[in-house]
Amino acid sequence: MRKGSLVAFLGLIPTLAFSAHAQKPLAVEGGVFGQFTKMDDELSLDDVLSIGARLGIYVLPRLSVELDGHFGKTDWAAPGGVKSITYTPWSVKAVYALPLGERMRLLLGMGYQQNVYKNRIQETAGFVAGNEYEDAVTALVGLKLCLNEKWSLRGELPIDYNPSPNFNGSSVTLDGESTNWGIRIGISRMFRGGCYEGPPSPPPPPPAAAAPPAQPIQPIQTPPPTPAPVPVNAAPVASITSPASGASISGAFTFTGSCNDPEQGNISNSARWRSSRDGEIGTGASFSRALSTGAHTITMTCTDAPGLTGTATINVTSAELLFRLMEVSFEFNQATLTQAGRDTLNAVISTLQSRSDLRVAVEGHTDPYGRAEYNQGLSERRARTVVAYLTGGGIASNRIVDKGFGEQCLVLEDDHNIPKLPKDQHRVNRRVEIWSVGDGGAAAACRVR
Repeated sequence: MRKGSLVAFLGLIPTLAFSAHAQKPLAVEGGVFGQFTKMDDELSLDDVLSIGARLGIYVLPRLSVELDGHFGKTDWAAPGGVKSITYTPWSVKAVYALPLGERMRLLLGMGYQQNVYKNRIQETAGFVAGNEYEDAVTALVGLKLCLNEKWSLRGELPIDYNPSPNFNGSSVTLDGESTNWGIRIGISRMFRGGCYEGPPSPPPPPPAAAAPPAQPIQPIQTPPPTPAPVPVNAAPVASITSPASGASISGAFTFTGSCNDPEQGNISNSARWRSSRDGEIGTGASFSRALSTGAHTITMTCTDAPGLTGTATINVTSAELLFRLMEVSFEFNQATLTQAGRDTLNAVISTLQSRSDLRVAVEGHTDPYGRAEYNQGLSERRARTVVAYLTGGGIASNRIVDKGFGEQCLVLEDDHNIPKLPKDQHRVNRRVEIWSVGDGGAAAACRVR
């Protein structure tokens, strides 16, 4: 063991500690670790797993002096056979902690290490050769993660270079050199100082201002009464009561609505009605008017004396019934046309050919006898049969839409579950209707009659 180099290095520690202490109190860190050491092949030693401990003193805010040692067992391939020896190195080094973030530090260190190979002694021809102690230069690079202000995790890669002679070349001659490296993982705790500085504490609140001098009590003055607010005129409220929005209507239809003004009361007579297709269509609370076929947006507008208005809007479809095919137009309980049905549809084709502007909806209906599901299917099949006949007669399919209503839209009302009227009275319900609808399409629900 070379004591001179160790004594010289240790002699630096008080000097460093004294210079740092003049600036701030010393911080102390201690911890434990586990290490794997890859031994130089020249040493004829197996790799070592060891456990150890460290103690460090910060002589500057980022510079510490650390003393560490660890203990492990390994096998030595001695000339006389394998021997188990104890590996107990210790080191003292300066470690600089370079900040990588608030909690992360890059560790760079260098110092002196003594490798102790206990029982690494061999005898040759009565001569005892020992190589139990080796002086080394050690260095490390690692990372330190502060878990909180006291605890941290450390991972390091230490390396030591041994210029001291060892059993490299001859079994009895000490010559050569060696380099060992390792992987070290451990945990540390700050016993004095902190691992990192948390956010600064907020500054203390400013001192409370001195209370102002007491003021003489002034007599309470009663404020003048608040003038009554000027009433604000509110707009009238308009409402269309007939037809309902979404309804399909035909022929002259009576439109009704109401207008109520918060100040003037009922001002329905001021109502003006307008169609998106036909323009102005009427005035007042009620009027009758036939609309052009197609979809309409109807708007009723009421105006009070100061000129504020209220509006109500509905959407309706106006349709014109062109033809109605009764039950005699189809085979009984089927969707097959009879001769009478074909004759009627030939007249429809002639009308559509002479009036190329017409767009029609073919809508099938049944009576309430039988199951509702069956009646729905029968009405749809009969409507499709009519559409097929019309397109076969040269009418463009984009001018025709079809829909089946089953027993939903009875002309002659009766109980749908258990009809009370005889079947012959229900002939008016068994029908297919052809409506001129413009751009309105098939009715969404039963048409208003």
